[in-house]
Amino acid sequence: MKHVDNALRKTLFILLGLISLFWLFWTFKYLFTDNLRSTRYIFLFVTILLVLLIFFLNKKFKDLLFKTFKFIYGHKYWFIGILFILQVVISLFAQALAQGDSAVLYTVGTNIPDTKQTILKYFSIYPNNFFILIIIKIINSIVTPKYLILSFSILNALLIDSGIILLTSIGKYLKGEKLAQIVFIESFFLIGLQPQFLYFYTDPITFFFTSLLCFLVVKYTYKKYLIWWFVIGLIFSIAYKIRVPVVIYLIALIIVVIYQLVFSPEKIKKRKLVNKTVVLFSGILITIIGINYYAHHQKITEYDTKYSRNFMYFIDLGLTDTGANHSQLPTEILIPEKNGKIQTRTQLESKLNKDIKNRIKNYGILGLIKHQNTKFKYFVQDGTLGWTTEAVLVESNVVKTKFTESTIGHKIRDIIYVHRPYYPKYAIYMQISWIFVVLGLVLYFKKYKKVTYTELVFQLVLLGGILFLSLFEAGRSRYLIQFLPAIILLSSIGYFKMNSSKSS
Repeated sequence: MKHVDNALRKTLFILLGLISLFWLFWTFKYLFTDNLRSTRYIFLFVTILLVLLIFFLNKKFKDLLFKTFKFIYGHKYWFIGILFILQVVISLFAQALAQGDSAVLYTVGTNIPDTKQTILKYFSIYPNNFFILIIIKIINSIVTPKYLILSFSILNALLIDSGIILLTSIGKYLKGEKLAQIVFIESFFLIGLQPQFLYFYTDPITFFFTSLLCFLVVKYTYKKYLIWWFVIGLIFSIAYKIRVPVVIYLIALIIVVIYQLVFSPEKIKKRKLVNKTVVLFSGILITIIGINYYAHHQKITEYDTKYSRNFMYFIDLGLTDTGANHSQLPTEILIPEKNGKIQTRTQLESKLNKDIKNRIKNYGILGLIKHQNTKFKYFVQDGTLGWTTEAVLVESNVVKTKFTESTIGHKIRDIIYVHRPYYPKYAIYMQISWIFVVLGLVLYFKKYKKVTYTELVFQLVLLGGILFLSLFEAGRSRYLIQFLPAIILLSSIGYFKMNSSKSS
């Protein structure tokens, strides 16, 4: 059994190692083909690269770099406080209603009358966005529509910053202060300094909930407090209702528990495992049943899941050229309105199946392989985590206030709005931060070594996330935000292992 155990772990390790190398290749390629298209940006990058090389090759500069990181970590709560203040300031000067789903959420959340079938039935078609609507409704009732976008942005910032602290705590719990320091630096500079908090959508909320789930599972796996497993079930259900792919975290945990039962049964106390499982799934079922009951009986908006997009819709969307090109779907599928009525998913099923078969036939085997490579490239390459591709904030949608209309407001938006003059330089910074994180993954999978079951869960989350996005809709790196806890933790452990091996 030990040989089988070792073979399975090694196979997963090698597979993820190859994927991480491929991932790193696309991040560098994106840097040079998209971020560094002009000569001046190439010069800027080369200058930064030379400075970094000096830091890493010269012991004095290297020690200074590590002392700087240690100082930042040693004053992490001060830095998180400064970050939050910065996010609030940016929110004041750069607030705007994002395009797409955000506009629908704002329309319904603030009770703006609309007669379009696609808006009236939006939460029936996309029921996963219903829970975020409730959050928006609550905030709107407190602050009024005038301050809704600003308040939601500040809430997002608070959730991102809390997620960073939670991930740092996981690092400390797993391997002590050194790992916690790396986790904090990675998460602070990657997601903390991203403009994602301005987005009137679910990404920051999902990042917080998945970070919280990881924190609670790591902390209470070997403790006897059953009530926390009910809380974990409750939090998982909420996160799942916001983003379906969150189920991958639960699947990864279940697989590892079964794996332990098969290969290390002596380490499992079966009675405790049964109790935890019962309590966990009680929390999940009670919460999901409660949310579904409320959704079907509330009067806020229409909620009828017979109109919802099923998995086949997202597979069909995933088969478009980028993996997320809605315009390539047939009109009767993309806008399923016939004689003034929206068609149900049952009525669309045959059309979806037919379109999927046609796409697969047209691709062929080699075409599908190339297509998967293209999808992978699109959802891993961009260090802005999809911000460049989404381009959801535009000057025409800015909320008009004395702050946004000021010179400072225009200067801030010149940096963080995609089509503004200084955004390319900001995108280079974010790309370098992303490359640093992905390089950590490569270092983690550099040399096989049997790891803890906790790390095995994170490995399966990473693999599950990649497989999910490869099969369904992908197309931009924003979809990786929900898997950032696993990505950042594994990457940080990669740097931790490198540093530990050099110290020993």
